[in-house]
Amino acid sequence: PADSNKMIFLTPDAKNGDDDIMAFHSNDGGQTWSSEVRVNDDAVSNGKAQDMVWGAYNEIGNLVVTWRDRRNSTTNGFWNAGYDFYYAVSTDNGQTFSANQKLSSQFIAFDTLISKNGNDFMSCAYRSDTLYSVWGDTRNGKMNIYFSKTIASSNTNVETLLLDGEEPSWELFPNPTNGELNILFSKEFIKNEYSIYDVNGKKILS
Repeated sequence: PADSNKMIFLTPDAKNGDDDIMAFHSNDGGQTWSSEVRVNDDAVSNGKAQDMVWGAYNEIGNLVVTWRDRRNSTTNGFWNAGYDFYYAVSTDNGQTFSANQKLSSQFIAFDTLISKNGNDFMSCAYRSDTLYSVWGDTRNGKMNIYFSKTIASSNTNVETLLLDGEEPSWELFPNPTNGELNILFSKEFIKNEYSIYDVNGKKILS
């Protein structure tokens, strides 16, 4: 932020029996640190884990924290527990935090994909009053990256976009060819009829 003496350290911590997001702040460039401040505001020791924490300051020193949150799951712990993504804002460098707000547009069912290495992803940037967040989730049965633009003070979602996914696609190769022709296509193209023409416009295959 504008004041380089302000620092924040964010971590999941299970001191209450399940992982909560804890913040430690420093106002003197890291020479001294506060005791922990709990960021997530669901019930303490409810068995619902929070993780994948990320934080960012805006240009005037306000702080936003984003994380993956299982408070809405009917299952405790990690395995089989669905999740959402949440955020909270602090205007006093992590001494207090706003009420938690949901970032993701839907509850995401657990998928074993998130247990594999490299499949946990969360990041954010904070500019003026706008929160820009990206995360990975498995709402479509595969790991995709989503982007969300949110006005933090009013919790107004401007847009949520799928950044990286497996969109329907097709490919022909080699092209041109006078021999073997390979056709690759997504399952969405099954049960449709297609025709292949030569360079003179003559249909040679359907």
